[in-house]
Amino acid sequence: MGNAPAVSRPGVERTRRARPLRIGLTGGLACGKSTVAGLFHGQGVPVLDADQACHAILAGDAEVRTAIRRRFGARLLEPGGGVSRTRLREHLCAAGDEELDWLEELLHRRIYRSLETAWKELSTVLPYCLWVVPLLLESNARFRVDRVLVVDCPVKLQRARAGRRPGLDAEWLERLIHRQSGRTERLAAAHEIIDNSGPQSALASQVHRLHRRYRNLTSPRPHAC
Repeated sequence: MGNAPAVSRPGVERTRRARPLRIGLTGGLACGKSTVAGLFHGQGVPVLDADQACHAILAGDAEVRTAIRRRFGARLLEPGGGVSRTRLREHLCAAGDEELDWLEELLHRRIYRSLETAWKELSTVLPYCLWVVPLLLESNARFRVDRVLVVDCPVKLQRARAGRRPGLDAEWLERLIHRQSGRTERLAAAHEIIDNSGPQSALASQVHRLHRRYRNLTSPRPHAC
């Protein structure tokens, strides 16, 4: 499948939009979302990243900082007041799923609020933007985007790639994978699919085709003479 074309399904008619079309880029852990987002960014597409929004919230949101201190203890805070992502990850590795559930409930609405704000500030002449959201399906947020783009690879390859990441031991890796939607569910939710089962060089042509498609989706139809 390494050289398979990006798969596309019908969903949005070409029309003028008050804001750029929102393409929700998602996929399983280590499936290649960041690489694909970088290729779209290279085409001049604005990329709004949920992980970056989360980092900013952990560093600067006083309500989040207070809630985490009360729940997990002051040892998770940095001297400057932000939340230490390293210590937070270490705490969650040793904690039960209920702690992860609580943290996601605390963060998700703030993350989406941040993405919405950034989206509304984009120029209305832009045809589309990417929302890179690893837990788009798991947080029941499909309604927040106009189309769902899934980066896909086989589970065996996904685990192999994830296992090469620093700071991810096998137990934590399996917990993260099992908390995500399954591959079948992701593919069923997708309007478009990028196959990342091959080398990175195979991604560029798929991104280029989808970039053309998304631009066409937002181009007004010519009027009949």
